[in-house]
Amino acid sequence: MPRKKQSKKKRPTAIGPSKKRLRPRRALLDYRSILVDLIRNVCYRYGLAMARYEFKGKTPKPSIDEFRERIAHHIGLMEASLKEKTSKEPRRPLERASEMLSIRLRLDVERIRNGINTEVEAVYDSLR
Repeated sequence: MPRKKQSKKKRPTAIGPSKKRLRPRRALLDYRSILVDLIRNVCYRYGLAMARYEFKGKTPKPSIDEFRERIAHHIGLMEASLKEKTSKEPRRPLERASEMLSIRLRLDVERIRNGINTEVEAVYDSLR
Protein backbone atom coordinates (compact mmCIF):
# COMPACT_ATOMS: atom_id res chain seq x y z
CA MET A 1 0.00 0.00 0.00
CA PRO A 2 1.23 3.40 -0.88
CA ARG A 3 1.71 5.77 1.93
CA LYS A 4 -0.27 8.97 2.11
CA LYS A 5 1.73 12.08 1.92
CA GLN A 6 1.53 14.11 5.05
CA SER A 7 0.72 17.72 4.39
CA LYS A 8 2.65 20.23 6.36
CA LYS A 9 0.96 23.32 7.62
CA LYS A 10 2.46 26.42 6.20
CA ARG A 11 3.38 29.15 8.54
CA PRO A 12 2.37 32.65 7.58
CA THR A 13 5.42 34.65 6.75
CA ALA A 14 3.97 38.08 7.34
CA ILE A 15 0.93 39.07 9.28
CA GLY A 16 -1.10 41.49 7.22
CA PRO A 17 -3.93 43.78 8.26
CA SER A 18 -7.20 42.03 8.93
CA LYS A 19 -9.82 42.54 6.33
CA LYS A 20 -12.92 43.91 8.00
CA ARG A 21 -16.19 43.67 6.27
CA LEU A 22 -17.69 47.10 5.81
CA ARG A 23 -21.19 47.47 7.14
CA PRO A 24 -23.73 49.47 5.20
CA ARG A 25 -24.59 52.80 6.71
CA ARG A 26 -28.01 53.08 8.16
CA ALA A 27 -30.06 56.18 7.71
CA LEU A 28 -30.33 58.15 10.93
CA LEU A 29 -33.74 58.15 12.51
CA ASP A 30 -35.56 61.40 12.85
CA TYR A 31 -35.54 61.63 16.63
CA ARG A 32 -37.67 64.74 16.50
CA SER A 33 -40.73 62.78 15.40
CA ILE A 34 -40.14 60.19 18.14
CA LEU A 35 -39.95 62.97 20.72
CA VAL A 36 -43.10 64.62 19.41
CA ASP A 37 -45.01 61.32 19.53
CA LEU A 38 -43.86 60.72 23.08
CA ILE A 39 -44.88 64.20 24.26
CA ARG A 40 -48.18 63.97 22.39
CA ASN A 41 -48.94 60.69 24.12
CA VAL A 42 -48.09 62.23 27.51
CA CYS A 43 -50.39 65.21 26.85
CA TYR A 44 -53.21 62.93 25.76
CA ARG A 45 -52.84 60.64 28.77
CA TYR A 46 -52.65 63.63 31.11
CA GLY A 47 -55.84 65.14 29.70
CA LEU A 48 -57.69 61.85 29.88
CA ALA A 49 -56.56 61.12 33.44
CA MET A 50 -57.40 64.61 34.71
CA ALA A 51 -60.88 64.58 33.17
CA ARG A 52 -61.53 61.13 34.58
CA TYR A 53 -60.36 62.27 38.01
CA GLU A 54 -62.63 65.32 37.92
CA PHE A 55 -65.76 63.39 36.98
CA LYS A 56 -65.18 60.11 38.84
CA GLY A 57 -68.03 59.42 41.25
CA LYS A 58 -69.99 62.60 40.46
CA THR A 59 -73.73 62.38 40.33
CA PRO A 60 -75.29 62.98 37.92
CA LYS A 61 -72.89 61.66 35.32
CA PRO A 62 -71.66 64.45 33.01
CA SER A 63 -72.60 64.45 29.36
CA ILE A 64 -70.20 62.96 26.86
CA ASP A 65 -69.66 66.37 25.25
CA GLU A 66 -68.74 67.90 28.59
CA PHE A 67 -66.29 65.05 29.22
CA ARG A 68 -64.68 65.49 25.79
CA GLU A 69 -64.35 69.25 26.25
CA ARG A 70 -62.70 68.73 29.62
CA ILE A 71 -60.12 66.40 28.05
CA ALA A 72 -59.44 68.98 25.34
CA HIS A 73 -59.08 71.68 28.00
CA HIS A 74 -56.46 69.69 29.92
CA ILE A 75 -54.55 68.84 26.74
CA GLY A 76 -54.46 72.57 25.94
CA LEU A 77 -53.14 73.38 29.42
CA MET A 78 -50.37 70.81 29.04
CA GLU A 79 -49.46 72.10 25.59
CA ALA A 80 -49.28 75.69 26.85
CA SER A 81 -47.01 74.60 29.69
CA LEU A 82 -44.71 72.79 27.26
CA LYS A 83 -44.57 75.78 24.90
CA GLU A 84 -43.62 78.01 27.80
CA LYS A 85 -40.73 75.69 28.70
CA THR A 86 -39.42 75.32 25.15
CA SER A 87 -39.66 79.03 24.28
CA LYS A 88 -36.93 79.99 26.76
CA GLU A 89 -34.16 78.64 24.55
CA PRO A 90 -35.07 79.34 20.94
CA ARG A 91 -33.42 76.61 18.92
CA ARG A 92 -34.36 75.56 15.45
CA PRO A 93 -35.08 71.87 16.23
CA LEU A 94 -37.27 72.84 19.16
CA GLU A 95 -39.26 75.23 16.99
CA ARG A 96 -39.94 72.49 14.44
CA ALA A 97 -40.79 70.02 17.17
CA SER A 98 -43.22 72.42 18.84
CA GLU A 99 -44.89 73.08 15.46
CA MET A 100 -45.25 69.35 14.84
CA LEU A 101 -46.58 68.86 18.36
CA SER A 102 -49.21 71.58 18.06
CA ILE A 103 -50.45 70.17 14.74
CA ARG A 104 -50.71 66.64 16.10
CA LEU A 105 -52.40 67.75 19.30
CA ARG A 106 -54.90 69.79 17.33
CA LEU A 107 -55.75 66.69 15.28
CA ASP A 108 -56.09 64.61 18.46
CA VAL A 109 -58.42 67.17 20.02
CA GLU A 110 -60.57 67.16 16.88
CA ARG A 111 -60.78 63.36 17.01
CA ILE A 112 -61.81 63.53 20.66
CA ARG A 113 -64.46 66.20 20.04
CA ASN A 114 -65.90 64.27 17.09
CA GLY A 115 -66.10 61.03 19.08
CA ILE A 116 -63.68 59.10 16.88
CA ASN A 117 -61.34 58.18 19.74
CA THR A 118 -62.62 54.90 21.16
CA GLU A 119 -60.48 55.04 24.30
CA VAL A 120 -62.19 58.24 25.43
CA GLU A 121 -65.56 56.62 24.91
CA ALA A 122 -64.50 53.56 26.92
CA VAL A 123 -63.28 55.74 29.81
CA TYR A 124 -66.54 57.70 29.73
CA ASP A 125 -68.53 54.47 29.93
CA SER A 126 -66.49 53.38 32.96
CA LEU A 127 -67.48 56.50 34.93
CA ARG A 128 -70.18 55.99 37.52
